[in-house]
Amino acid sequence: MSAVQYAIWFINNSSSSGNACVYQDSANVTLNNGDGFQTLAWMVMGANPGTQIKFVWSLSYDLVWFDYDSPLTQQIIAAPPGNQVTLSQNQYGYTFSKPSSGTAGSLVIKADATVAPVNNVICGIGLDGAGTFGVKPQPNQAGTFTPCTGPLTYWISFGYNGATNDVIVPEALNLSQQITFPAGIYNMTAFYNIDGTWTLKSGSPSQPASMAKGQQTGPIIYNPAEQARPNTMQA
Repeated sequence: MSAVQYAIWFINNSSSSGNACVYQDSANVTLNNGDGFQTLAWMVMGANPGTQIKFVWSLSYDLVWFDYDSPLTQQIIAAPPGNQVTLSQNQYGYTFSKPSSGTAGSLVIKADATVAPVNNVICGIGLDGAGTFGVKPQPNQAGTFTPCTGPLTYWISFGYNGATNDVIVPEALNLSQQITFPAGIYNMTAFYNIDGTWTLKSGSPSQPASMAKGQQTGPIIYNPAEQARPNTMQA
């Protein structure tokens, strides 16, 4: 688990209300079989005009599955690279085995013969308590996810209509802003402008001059590890 905490500050300087969605660049991970590779909405929070959101996280990897049949169920377990699990299905739903030592530098999910070939499940990896990437599991098949060892790249979009951990198509989202953290920088600020464009700066905001005085309030703090959705289970 990383002790370093990162933050993306989102400032809604537009006249619109909507959801800010943070997701990760596909180069942040490699998969042994890239077929069916899916990106997940990692952090999602609503914002009215003038709202500040501070998205915070640490580089703590997870193994995850999400069953999108109603009611939604999920399991998220902390697992640094080098761990592997088996995904099974029984009359109560899906479950991971206890993590065990696996491939160095990678996270491996093995679906056993109990997993139905037709399902509405995504299994994969997450970061600090929410999903980032996944695949549809098939019986007796394994997925090996290898996180990038260098700096990670993130994206933020505004106007997303889904929820955290949902599958997204990045190309179909509203204009997204790429965010990378320079060496020694742990806070980045993304301003969403009145014309639907983005302005990016290093560091955290003080009191953005473009915000009316009456709108200046403290930020909403969003940490994926502290978010919970109804009708879910978490290991």
